[in-house]
Amino acid sequence: MKATKWAACAALSVLLGGAMVVIADDATTAPSSSDETPHVKKVKIISPYNKLDDLTDDQKAAIAKIHKEELAAEKKLKQQESDDVMALLTDDQKKELADLQAKSDIEKKADSAEMRAKTEEQKAEDLKAQAGDTGAATTEPSK
Repeated sequence: MKATKWAACAALSVLLGGAMVVIADDATTAPSSSDETPHVKKVKIISPYNKLDDLTDDQKAAIAKIHKEELAAEKKLKQQESDDVMALLTDDQKKELADLQAKSDIEKKADSAEMRAKTEEQKAEDLKAQAGDTGAATTEPSK
């Protein structure tokens, strides 16, 4: 009886191990279909260049690279400007500026929350109007 149990366990182990090898092999094997094109990352091009119909992939990539580099340079320039201005300010002026920026951030958050609330309210009104138009939402039981 013990030998039968051990044999069954061994057979089960071999089957499970074989299944795992097959599954692992399938997961790492590339598809063999020759009609599939390799996945090419779509490059987003800024306007007005995105309106050109005959840009090659190399041109698109170069335009995207140039734009990315220019954005980085612009960000660095703005940071340098901010650093230079901050160097001119007194400690009191820096504190006042930080307070103004914090107040501005709070106002932006409040405006954003108000806008979200209005949007949700409008959605609720639209749903009520839709339900009223279709007659789907009636509070009276049918006779």
